[in-house]
Amino acid sequence: MTQVGLVVVSHSRALAEAAVELALIMVHGDKPPLEIAAGTDDGGFGTDAVAVMEAIMSANQGDGVAVFTDLGSALTSTDMALEMLADMGEEIEVRVLPAPFVEGLTAAVVRAALGSDLDTIESEAVNSLAPKLEHLGVAEPPVAGTLPGAASLGASDSEAPHETPPDAQQLVQVVNRDGLHARPAAAVASLAQTFPGEVMLDKSGRRANAKSPISIATLAVTCGDNVQVLGYGEQAEAAVTAITKLIASGFGEERGKIPLPDTTFNSTPDTTLVAVPAAEPDSKPGTKTPTPPPPVWHAPWETPTALKQ
Repeated sequence: MTQVGLVVVSHSRALAEAAVELALIMVHGDKPPLEIAAGTDDGGFGTDAVAVMEAIMSANQGDGVAVFTDLGSALTSTDMALEMLADMGEEIEVRVLPAPFVEGLTAAVVRAALGSDLDTIESEAVNSLAPKLEHLGVAEPPVAGTLPGAASLGASDSEAPHETPPDAQQLVQVVNRDGLHARPAAAVASLAQTFPGEVMLDKSGRRANAKSPISIATLAVTCGDNVQVLGYGEQAEAAVTAITKLIASGFGEERGKIPLPDTTFNSTPDTTLVAVPAAEPDSKPGTKTPTPPPPVWHAPWETPTALKQ
C-alpha cells in the first residue's frame, strides 16, 4: 500500500526532529514515509532548497507529498525546490500546507499512517487547531476547511446530528486519568479506520468522527465522561464493540479517580412519635357524647390501632 509522503522543513534540525518524534508517538502501526530538511550542513540554523527537493523526492510514493514549514524563509526554500522539480520534469503532487507546525504535523502523521489520501490529510492538518481554539473560546480561522477538496472536520461540524439512526451503539465511561487526549484519540481513530462503516463518538449530544483524532479532540472528553459509540453500515456492531472495549480498557494508561454515586442511606429507624387520634365514636341525637379517650401514641413503623379496624 502506498502512502502520502510528508516533509518537514525547518530552520532547526533539533526542532524538526523533536516535532517528528512527538508526532510518531501517536502512530499505532507502520510509520508513514517522512523526511526532514532542516538546518545547515555545519549544524547551524537555516534551510536549503536542494535538501528540500531531495526530501520531497525521497518521501514521494506516488500519492503526493504534504510539506510542513516553520518560518518564512522555509517557504522560500520550498518554493525554490518546487521550481527545481518542475525544471527536472518531475510530476509530483506537492502541497505546502497552511497548518500549524506541531499540531498540523501530528494530525498529518496519524492520517498518513492510516493510508488517508492527500485531501483528507490536508483537511486534518489545517483544522488541527480546532481543539485548542475551542478550549480557549476562539472562533475558527476562516481558512479551516475551505481548501479545495478538503472537508471541514472542525468543532461546528462535529455537532451536526446524523441523518439516520445508528445500526449499533454502546455507552462507555472514560476511565483513564487524562481522558481522550492525543494518544488515545489516535488509538481510537486507528482502530475505527479498520472498519468499513462510519463510526461516531457522542458526548452530551455533540458528535465527532471516530476516524479523525482531531475531530475526537474537539469533544474534550475527560476522565469520568460517558461517551456513546455509534456505528453505521457494514460491520457496525463489530466496530462499536471493539472501540467500546478499547475506551473501557483505559488505553493502558493510569486510571483516574471517578467519583462514585452517593448510595448511602439512613439505616437507623426514625423513633419520632406520631400522634394518631382515636376513632370518632358513634353518636345519636339526644344522647350524651362520651368523652373521647386520650390520643394513642405510636412509632412510625407501628400500625395504629384505629387503622387495624
